[in-house]
Amino acid sequence: MKKVFLLILFLAAAQLVLTAQEYINKKKGEVITMLKIKYQQTPLSVLTDTVKMKLENTFAMPFDYIFTFDKTGRCKSETIITRCDSCLSGLLQKVLDLKKFEWNKINENQYISKFEEKLMIELPAENYDHSFSILKVEWTKELYELLLKQ
Repeated sequence: MKKVFLLILFLAAAQLVLTAQEYINKKKGEVITMLKIKYQQTPLSVLTDTVKMKLENTFAMPFDYIFTFDKTGRCKSETIITRCDSCLSGLLQKVLDLKKFEWNKINENQYISKFEEKLMIELPAENYDHSFSILKVEWTKELYELLLKQ
């Protein structure tokens, strides 16, 4: 019974992150609309350059999502904060398993997508929050190649 509960818990958590990266580069209004449609009963905290959402009514542990926006109002990062190491590992692995992005690990705390996607995953060195961020980056082909060689 405990194994079944843990499986349900993990699958519910995985579903939350399967859509990671879908908000990157979208306008703030689009992100807010998408979140309101997908998570109807979840309140959003909307600030000038940040949108925050706390998912507490799930089968899994609570998650916090923080979306930040650049000067043009486009989403430049998505941070996912969990409550445990195993939650973090499972959610991160689901993002890394998305074949479209062809993630490459460049060091212990960073992954980069294929060049065209221009995304990076960062984990804090001291990860007390059990979090990771997906960031939109503007790199040149030369810089990208250097990152791959690390």
